[in-house]
Amino acid sequence: MVQQQRLNIETARLRVHCRISGDSDGVPLVLLHGSYGTGRWWEQFMAALPAEILAIAPDQRGCGQSDKPEAGYEVASLAADVAALVDALDLADFHLMAHSNAGAVAMEYVFTHPERAATLTLVDTAPVEGVFTPIDTYLLLEEMKTDRQLLTEAMTLLAPSLWRTPEVSPANRRLLDELVDDAQQMAPAAFTEIARGLAQWNRFADARQLTLPTLLVGG
Repeated sequence: MVQQQRLNIETARLRVHCRISGDSDGVPLVLLHGSYGTGRWWEQFMAALPAEILAIAPDQRGCGQSDKPEAGYEVASLAADVAALVDALDLADFHLMAHSNAGAVAMEYVFTHPERAATLTLVDTAPVEGVFTPIDTYLLLEEMKTDRQLLTEAMTLLAPSLWRTPEVSPANRRLLDELVDDAQQMAPAAFTEIARGLAQWNRFADARQLTLPTLLVGG
């Protein structure tokens, strides 16, 4: 199994905590986590990769052990954070993979830096036209800041085959508890402002500009 290390990377925009595995001269792969997440969401995937893949899974703004400012959760701002991290790590011709709402961040990065990424992989991604969030959902997001049970219920919906079955394995239960712990440490603003930023983002008219090899994964 490839060993993982955790590093704090100082970028031009903020301090970013990263999980990193693989050879330092390996093929670079940047992994962006989705809603309520941290790089922990990618740990098992990273463990399955060969050493020839240099995998980098950052905690995005407001999440995990990265900086937690009160602002900057618009999609364009989060994409600028990715650009700053790529610059700080001096990555070139790298592969970009993103899950859930981070798919919008990855697409925005590619729109604004078309020459940097070699491929794009979007896993259960937010659509290119953004996502409308009803007012009732914003109220629930506010409650999740302090209601662990509600937050846990929301997290189980992200992977029902793991956590909404009659018998959840002890390993999967531990993983869920760790992921909920991570989510509870999010910047308070991130609970609602990430959703609000996604509601304000729409790149449908620009979709044909995504000319790099792109894989869509659903399930």
